[in-house]
Amino acid sequence: TLSSRRDALLRGEAARGSTPTMMADDAAPAALAALQEMLGLSDKDWARIAARVPSADAAARAEAGDWASLSALQRRLGLSTAELKAVVMRLPQLLGDDYDADVAPPLARVQERLGLDDAQLKTLVTKVPQILGLEYATAIAPKLDAMMAAEGCADDAALATAVLAKPSALGIEVRGQAKGPKGRAKG
Repeated sequence: TLSSRRDALLRGEAARGSTPTMMADDAAPAALAALQEMLGLSDKDWARIAARVPSADAAARAEAGDWASLSALQRRLGLSTAELKAVVMRLPQLLGDDYDADVAPPLARVQERLGLDDAQLKTLVTKVPQILGLEYATAIAPKLDAMMAAEGCADDAALATAVLAKPSALGIEVRGQAKGPKGRAKG
């Protein structure tokens, strides 16, 4: 199950009524400075994240400053700083995720089902970071099953080949993005 902190962030409760800012309280500047240093984020990058996902500011306020969850993801996948930054820029909701509770279990299930080695899993995550933090049984497995049927894959090994060839075919949308009139994400 998802952590209660992440649930609150995704519902926007922690950020309700707040304006994204780096100087929101005493803890936020230190945590944000640590995040900016860790990822090489500029103030402009942070403003973009906070404008797109206001709950990111709440996540920064709740963070102890070491960003242990991001560090765990970076170690697990062998991500460079630039790759981790790209993942966070594409999926700022990750800032509210707990690695052990929200990210690692579904990631392990995807890797197991598809028989991916660590390098292949890293490729998948860097191409479709929105897979991170989703519940496997309700959000990921149905997408894999649908792609398997659509691509005519005989088994999970064939599905892995198809997924790695075109990860976007999974159809996993970026969470928290408003849809425009033609179904495209705004912003």
